Amino acid sequence: MYISIITYAVLLFLLFYNAKIAWKQDSYINDFSTVESTKGLRGFLVICIILHHISQEEAFRQTHILGIFPEQGYIFVALFFFWSGFGLIKSLRHKNDYLNTFLKKRVLPLVVIFYVTTLFYALFNIITGVQMTLSKWLLSFSGLILMNGQSWYVVVLIILYVSFWVIFKTVKKEEIAILLILFIVLAMGAIFIYIGHFGWFLGPDLWWLDGKNWKNLPWWKNYYVFWFSGEWWVNSSIAFVIGLLFAKYENKIVDFLKKKYFVKFLVLTFMLIIFWLICNYCLGHFSYWSEYSGKSAKLILVDRLISYLSTLPKVCLFVIWVYMLLMKVSPKNEILTFMSKISLETYLVQLIPLTLFKTFILKNGQAIVQENFINLFRYEVLVLIFSIALGFGFSKLMKVINKRLK
Repeated sequence: MYISIITYAVLLFLLFYNAKIAWKQDSYINDFSTVESTKGLRGFLVICIILHHISQEEAFRQTHILGIFPEQGYIFVALFFFWSGFGLIKSLRHKNDYLNTFLKKRVLPLVVIFYVTTLFYALFNIITGVQMTLSKWLLSFSGLILMNGQSWYVVVLIILYVSFWVIFKTVKKEEIAILLILFIVLAMGAIFIYIGHFGWFLGPDLWWLDGKNWKNLPWWKNYYVFWFSGEWWVNSSIAFVIGLLFAKYENKIVDFLKKKYFVKFLVLTFMLIIFWLICNYCLGHFSYWSEYSGKSAKLILVDRLISYLSTLPKVCLFVIWVYMLLMKVSPKNEILTFMSKISLETYLVQLIPLTLFKTFILKNGQAIVQENFINLFRYEVLVLIFSIALGFGFSKLMKVINKRLK
């Protein structure tokens, strides 16, 4: 378990090294919610997301190494959605002609990085000998199915950004506009609740429980093929709406939170723990993966609905808890600032080292655990180093591409 201890110690060091802390009862971090002030947090979060994906490998699950990470990746992503929504409202308030240049400045770079990443992974798949039918190649290049599974985040962000642009262009009342975006977020959740993880609806009831039906299965009935084929597509985006609301009412919210700050922080912490436990209970007893419970299709949908709804208050309370914490603690150092500058690029390329170095922890489809877990430690370190290195190189490439597109 020394790997976990070392990892957690390094994370705590990164979080608090050179951090600005408002120790006094009535003192707070100035401008704690600005882009500059949250850079450290963003850099920290991308490291946590990589560790989350490392911890999901079977060798790590079997040994419970990095045990706090396997099921919590979406709460880290939720904070990115929160600050995205928060930043849009702030920019709308303070930048002239913001909506008229929005598509070019905010949406186009996301579309470009999505398709550049797609080409990047197409090359990686060719080099590593991944076999796909012509139809799957074409759909992958179109973006209708993902060449890189991590690109789901960019797809959802584009949907939210375009929705923001259309709605705020046409709806004058901000409260109604935010309510409409909430509806879109919940609609995406409803799509996943129906689709699930694979084409369960493309055959007779419970066909997937018979192993024979998986032999020579068409690719379009397999796991994670189409958009929203996975709970990670939808279980964190509610934070985008919370970000919009907090930016709109920031002054009132901050003034409210400052009055008896520590009492409210303790109450919020207690509420977060309660809803965290409720969420864990629902995910354990109903599950996003109830396809394999033997239940009927209707009950499977009910299970996914309950699981999805149980995550919403947990995510909302968590991002508010972090927002409140940032009023007192501001992580900021050279390492986290550097990571914040390449956070999206690092996130998008991490699947390559995660895949390349699996030979350390996997053999003939079986997890490998060597003495003293040394192979797991090597895997973790190599994935982190190469993810960051590739992310840095990819960010340089994107700067050149975006500069030529201006």
